[in-house]
Amino acid sequence: EAHLEKLKLEKSAQDKKQVKSKKDPSPGKPAVGGSVLVDDFSKSRPELWELVGSDWRYQGGLLSLARPSLDKSYLRSKAKHPRDFELNLKFQTTGGQRWKSTGIRFDVDESGNNSHFVYTSVGGSKVHLAHTIEGKDVYTKAVAGRPIKLNQEYTLNLKVRDTLINVALDGEFLFAYNLPRRQPGAVQLLAYDAIADFYSIEVRQLPAEAPLKKASEKAKPIVTAAPVITASVVALAEAKLNLARAEYAFAKARIGAGKATYRKRGKGSAETARRMLIGVSLARARVDLLDSKRAAKAAATIKNLEADLQAGRFPDYKPLNASQVSLVKTSNKDALPSGGGYPKTSSGRRTALANWLTHRNHPLAARVAVNHIWLRHFGTPLVETVSDFGLRAPRPLHQDLLDYLALEFIESGWDMKRLHRLMLSSKAWQRSSSNLAADRKTLAADPGNQYYWRMNSRRMESQLLRDSLLHLAGTLDLTRGGPPVTPSPNARRRSLYFFHSRDGRSKFLATFDDADVFACYRRSESIVPQQALAMMNSQTATASAKQIAATFKPGMSSEAFARAAFLKILGRQPAEAELAESLAFLEEQKKRDYFIHALINLNDFLVIR
Repeated sequence: EAHLEKLKLEKSAQDKKQVKSKKDPSPGKPAVGGSVLVDDFSKSRPELWELVGSDWRYQGGLLSLARPSLDKSYLRSKAKHPRDFELNLKFQTTGGQRWKSTGIRFDVDESGNNSHFVYTSVGGSKVHLAHTIEGKDVYTKAVAGRPIKLNQEYTLNLKVRDTLINVALDGEFLFAYNLPRRQPGAVQLLAYDAIADFYSIEVRQLPAEAPLKKASEKAKPIVTAAPVITASVVALAEAKLNLARAEYAFAKARIGAGKATYRKRGKGSAETARRMLIGVSLARARVDLLDSKRAAKAAATIKNLEADLQAGRFPDYKPLNASQVSLVKTSNKDALPSGGGYPKTSSGRRTALANWLTHRNHPLAARVAVNHIWLRHFGTPLVETVSDFGLRAPRPLHQDLLDYLALEFIESGWDMKRLHRLMLSSKAWQRSSSNLAADRKTLAADPGNQYYWRMNSRRMESQLLRDSLLHLAGTLDLTRGGPPVTPSPNARRRSLYFFHSRDGRSKFLATFDDADVFACYRRSESIVPQQALAMMNSQTATASAKQIAATFKPGMSSEAFARAAFLKILGRQPAEAELAESLAFLEEQKKRDYFIHALINLNDFLVIR
């Protein structure tokens, strides 16, 4: 159906073009002016764009394509661009399968089958100009080799005057080319086999005095004649669509007949399926009727089939036999049903397994669950080998505590909320992590805190660290649910909603020991120089510091600001020495976001104490 509609649309466009060329043989000149299309993609603007595909996301002040496709998802402008124009597109490619190509189309006609396009390719390490002519891509010799990287912002610049185009990337001129032919059209965002973020686009009239470099003699355009869509082409497409519909109707009737015969369900019958089968033969003959070589034979076949249909003579068909198909695909006879077919009731084996796993005399599942929950609340597990509770695992130091909690878990009906409450209301969890006032004998006897005489201090997990920065800045999007989000410094959704894979990971989260892609037992906690550098120089940290500073009233005194900042970021008031040092810093450095930046780099912020 889509192919038929496409052909009808193309034929309509051709007819309109012919009528217009008769009425107005000379094309009109576009109006001279400034910008004709500007969008920062901060929100949806349906008055500007036609959006196709369900994988587009407006998030964090940008537009993201969340899933790679073969140019099936696109954004096309509703207005046509000037014939002579300049275009700037700011974007980055964040993932994809093989080519990871992102760019822009222009001169896009109504059918979408004719256009020119310029794209960057991560997989091909290049910037390339190509044409789409009647749905087929034609690649030119206008190409510049460049190492295009993932998660790096680029600005693509096009300058087009008549058939001459100049292409530049990040201000660097790449090539000039003479286009084969032009037609009025729209611009369209392009992402082929790529996941991409689009930051902004601007299209403006190209001034007549703007200098352009000429194309070289080697850059010869490729001209391909466009096929004419005739009435016979549309008729053939309609005949093929009717054949597909007839085959679908026969398949449904065949399934219905099988259900009525073997399961005694539904109103299907073999006679209905046979009648549908003769409809398939008729539709196939009508397709052949449009072929000059088969037309005579097809006409005779149609006459005979119509006579059989009128007389009620329907052909037989072979019903599907699922058991025979299964027998061909597997040699394991035990995997096949017995002579009486599949049993109508369950064997109970899966239920027995579930009952055995959760029985109070088999506490392994409860012990494993308790150990994982304890690890996440206290920073260390009761059983060090969280993924191995076998004979090789050392006997836990606190087995009595493990068994007590496991039994409580089982007897509460496996109520996890009750288990969380039991741990969080304990004195062990509520203790301070400080050892300043600790007894010397305690420090000597248990320096590693194996008996939990104090709380373990631990750095915030990477997701919690990022979300805390955004929350303090007032920019964290707390919306629940929704599709996954491509990791980006400009994204504002909670880190929970980030794509998590080997190819598309957040660099900031990975620096602070992001969760393992292949396992979910226990996170590692490293201390490396890159973490300090990320908190000092990353876009996430620097932008958050400025936004946090902007949340305070401008007229606050230095002391009031320092106290409020300590309370907001560290959750406590500054000590006298800290306050004196802060006031000296604020006296010397008037930019208060620098002070905020220093506070978020303190261990008191990064570490849960």
